[in-house]
Amino acid sequence: MNRAKYIILIIVTTLIMGTSFPVGKIGLSYAPPFLLMGLRYITCWWFDGPGPA
Repeated sequence: MNRAKYIILIIVTTLIMGTSFPVGKIGLSYAPPFLLMGLRYITCWWFDGPGPA
């Protein structure tokens, strides 16, 4: 990987990680953590299946 692509990768990754905290804070202001965790579980189950039995 050349130097320019590596620098762009670092910048994009940093921006994505930096925006995840405000988005999470907005989500927590509207719903309790257990509800968000349940929605995440149901979404993963819906798209990936129930997993190993």
